[in-house]
Amino acid sequence: MTPLLLFILLSPIQELVNVELLLPSPDPAIFCDYGNDNFHQRLQPTAQGLKISIVADTNYYEKLSFRLVPDPVYAAAQDGRVREICEHLLQQDPYLGPFLKNLNLYLRSHIRYDSEEIAQDVPAVLENRRANCVGFSNLAQGLLGCAGIHSRFAKGFFLENRHGELSPVAHRWLEVEINGQRRFFFDPQYPGFASAYIVVQEEVSFPQVEKFKGFLIQQIKRVSN
Repeated sequence: MTPLLLFILLSPIQELVNVELLLPSPDPAIFCDYGNDNFHQRLQPTAQGLKISIVADTNYYEKLSFRLVPDPVYAAAQDGRVREICEHLLQQDPYLGPFLKNLNLYLRSHIRYDSEEIAQDVPAVLENRRANCVGFSNLAQGLLGCAGIHSRFAKGFFLENRHGELSPVAHRWLEVEINGQRRFFFDPQYPGFASAYIVVQEEVSFPQVEKFKGFLIQQIKRVSN
């Protein structure tokens, strides 16, 4: 399929970013309505195709003043290197928002992205210092768990913008949960969490999804809180 994407892009200094995508011939079973504290995706069938409206809070992590309480039981079952990294990050700042930013910085400076078919488990990632989005998420999940934070895998597409053309790349990231009350997306591979993401149904496997192309065609006014 080759859907036309109506993409609304705002300055990264804004807290909220709106995106609208129009897919003329999508498989409706692939996509879904979804929402948490920093991301909302809504589907709307139209005569032209499926419209996907997305709103993301790009500065959400700055609002997280939750003090982390390490989980020694979880940490004891992890690779010793994971415990050491977690302790280092907690020493830098024991609050969740800064912890996530420092975690991003650590991964970007110590793990190189590699699309090759290599092992993505935590010991392999630490040994090879290479990973794709799955390896990044595996390691980040282990570090968050040691810090007392539960997370789960999320999947969909990251929309790469190359000179105005949008290319969706199959992608994995994490949804973090705080005390069973707050949920938000965190991508260990990239800082912040913008609207350049599409969430797919959990049971959808990426080989089922044909890649599609899109174009940046519109920019709108800033959206306030």
